[in-house]
Amino acid sequence: MGAPAGSKQLAGIFRFSSVSANWDIVLARQTDDVTEILRELREGGFAGVISSTMNSDMHTAISDSNTCHVRIDRDEEPGNGDMNLRVGNVRSDDLRAGREGTRHLLSLGAMRTYGYIPAQNPNARWTRLRAEGMRTTLAESGLKPIVFNPAECSLEEWLDAMPKPAAVMTASDDIASKALVLCHKLKIAVPQQIVLIGHDNDALICDNCRPRLSSVLIGHEEEGFAAAKMLNRMMRRPDRPVRDILIAPKGVVVRETTRPVSPAARMIDRALVYIRENAASGIGVDDVARHLNVSRRLLYLRFGELLGKTVLDVIAERRIELLKTRLSSSKEPIASMSLACGFKTANHAKRAFRAATGLTMRDWRRNPRA
Repeated sequence: MGAPAGSKQLAGIFRFSSVSANWDIVLARQTDDVTEILRELREGGFAGVISSTMNSDMHTAISDSNTCHVRIDRDEEPGNGDMNLRVGNVRSDDLRAGREGTRHLLSLGAMRTYGYIPAQNPNARWTRLRAEGMRTTLAESGLKPIVFNPAECSLEEWLDAMPKPAAVMTASDDIASKALVLCHKLKIAVPQQIVLIGHDNDALICDNCRPRLSSVLIGHEEEGFAAAKMLNRMMRRPDRPVRDILIAPKGVVVRETTRPVSPAARMIDRALVYIRENAASGIGVDDVARHLNVSRRLLYLRFGELLGKTVLDVIAERRIELLKTRLSSSKEPIASMSLACGFKTANHAKRAFRAATGLTMRDWRRNPRA
């Protein structure tokens, strides 16, 4: 098990044992000489095993010994050989963790960019699912994240080039702490220009960052407790199969890196929601300003500061999105479709669509693109 998650998982195992099982527990780490443990496994010296990560020799020995075995957050998905009465799995719900972290970022107001920094191995299950949680949650608001790829640029270059204000979620707290150091180097203000959130809520890291790091609290101790409870049930009733368990995250621990942003950003957020819901109704700048009860001048000023766009740019982008959806899903005439999406004339729609996509609407309908 890796720290700090492993220590918290152990705490959950010990808590279950102390109140429900009174087990004798032997700890084995990847760096230990496991020869004696392997021998005892083969000779039936253990009634059950809870593992996090393990080497191939240990995995083979457990399988050969027919010992009850529960795996916590094993990165590989179970294969056909693992689907039996003797193996159970407890995992953190990393998809939900990514969603909760993203919802917190969305609550802070409008951002020009949302980004995700994966783990060093971006194909690891937990970091993929956290990224997917961010992607699906942003998609509900018509947004897309940009994902850091070290093959394309350095993290420093990626943070520097990101349009701001930006919201960044990282796969873990240690990655967030590195991003925060680079922000200091680049003189990027956190949270004024970039808001930042990690995962795991490692207090040693989070409380010693400058500013202190917000993080999604993963239920690692609950994972350990659930694994011990599952193992106890398997040992008592070896004839009954067990279901895999997902442990939900415990919410977001909010610190300074996601301190609520300015009233101006909240105003822009309200404007974007209004535009998204009403762009097809032929609204203009005056309608948006009236909805927010602000002047046109202030509205243009805030859009330029926070989005780098005009109000008309954002309205046009939403109408183009609506056109793409209709072109891909219906055979409605282009003229009536253009009016239904908020354009004053079909010619206006055709010009705007070609300027935005490089294609005519007929070309797009024949070959829709993402």
